[in-house]
Amino acid sequence: MITMLSINLNLLTTLVLIGFLSLSRTSEAAPANGYSICDNTTTFTQNSTYHSNLNLLLSSLTSNATIDTGYYYTTTSSQDSNSAVYGAFLCRGDLTLSTCQDCVTTAATEAVQNCSSSKVTLLWYDECMLRYGNVSFFRKMNESPSAYFPNPLNATEPNQFNKLVAETVTGLVPVAANAQTGAKKFAMKQVNYDGFEQLYSLVQCTPDLSSTDCDQCLRGAIELLPKCCDGRKGGRVLFPSCNIRYESFPFYNLDTSTPPTTPPPLPPPPQLPGSVPRSQGNDEQISSWIIVAIVVSIAILLSLVGCLFFRRRAMKKNNVIQEQNVGTEINAVESLQFSFATIEAATNNGYMAPEYAMHGQISVKSDVYSLGVLILEIVTGKKNTNFYNSDNGEYLLSHVWRHWRDGTLLELLDVNLRDSYSRSEVIRCMHIGLLCVQEDPDKRPKMQKILLMLSRYSLSMPSPERPAFFLHSRTDPNMPSMTCSSSDQPAGNSLSLSVNEASITELYPR
Repeated sequence: MITMLSINLNLLTTLVLIGFLSLSRTSEAAPANGYSICDNTTTFTQNSTYHSNLNLLLSSLTSNATIDTGYYYTTTSSQDSNSAVYGAFLCRGDLTLSTCQDCVTTAATEAVQNCSSSKVTLLWYDECMLRYGNVSFFRKMNESPSAYFPNPLNATEPNQFNKLVAETVTGLVPVAANAQTGAKKFAMKQVNYDGFEQLYSLVQCTPDLSSTDCDQCLRGAIELLPKCCDGRKGGRVLFPSCNIRYESFPFYNLDTSTPPTTPPPLPPPPQLPGSVPRSQGNDEQISSWIIVAIVVSIAILLSLVGCLFFRRRAMKKNNVIQEQNVGTEINAVESLQFSFATIEAATNNGYMAPEYAMHGQISVKSDVYSLGVLILEIVTGKKNTNFYNSDNGEYLLSHVWRHWRDGTLLELLDVNLRDSYSRSEVIRCMHIGLLCVQEDPDKRPKMQKILLMLSRYSLSMPSPERPAFFLHSRTDPNMPSMTCSSSDQPAGNSLSLSVNEASITELYPR
């Protein structure tokens, strides 16, 4: 049994860790690699002067695709001014010269194939843009024709995500627009938007634009985001003179981008009290994933072990009842009397959710209760099974909740943590723990919400209600009688209990 349990623990931990690591590496659906617009209102005939000039222009663009700025504009003309062809390409600012040239070459080839007779053509790719026409567009800001591509995946918290996207891309506009004349008008940024996912953003203008025109073009593209990409995990708006893009996966070369930063409204993820300080960059992300995976896997394992223990205990209990030949049945909940020992045994030494232990009711919130107990034990340095306050007749969860109500939570902090701790982090962790052990399972947060609470200070949290099996103190003048709340009772209802002094003495102080 012990060997099987060890194997299951290793397997469970591995599966949960892989699942959480995969959250940041999930393959996202990106826009089509190539998108072309062929204006058929103005066409040319094969083997015409315009056709010859176009071939010369495409050849010139391809051969100059290794220019450092990633942008090149040229014109080919002849004695017939109506046969002049104007063209340009723009490569993404983070690309190598060879990648830029490959993209421009592909674009030139597909332009001839897809728009064989169009005088005005525009092609967009992930890596570059190529355009040509019979009218000069040099140093002119053009917002049409345009195209946009939303990512098919939805963000988990669309309103907050939309706000973060808008703030991030808007902040990149002056960086790109104010670049020196002739330099790349290009900016990109990586920010963290929850405990384990990143937002990657990019804006770019053609270098021939003035700062004012670039600023205007990018802001016009940003205004289209609510229309095209509201609540989506990624989006792309393409204008002839500029473009913007954001995704939840890296679509540009990270080694050429600015270091990941966190926007002012979203401070760095809080660190659990007692944990080892995290390193920067990828080490910080990996540490966060491992901590989350271990905590969640322990909670799941406790639930599985508790299920087996409960079944075994239930079988023993049935045997005892049969041997004693108990002839009466308890038909009304109001007649139940619980001792501390009964509560401790029924909740699997304090980790099993009471509604499951006492009534067999299991849900996704059962593991949340176990996680809450673990958090409170870690912060206080006390085990739920070994704690009993003889002065107030409290066990650990009710003791923590009473200090929360009185505003004295820091008095419960583990002495080993008092030399180095953050007051706000300690209170936040205990706040989350109390939310997890609330009497009503429906009011306990889901695991996904808990992850956000642990990683985002900007996320507001409700006040916790009393924990399950909260025992009122007989010495508290505001609570004259001892009552025990059952999780399946309506809000506000409680059961009157007789005080079992013998069972109280079974629990000893730490």
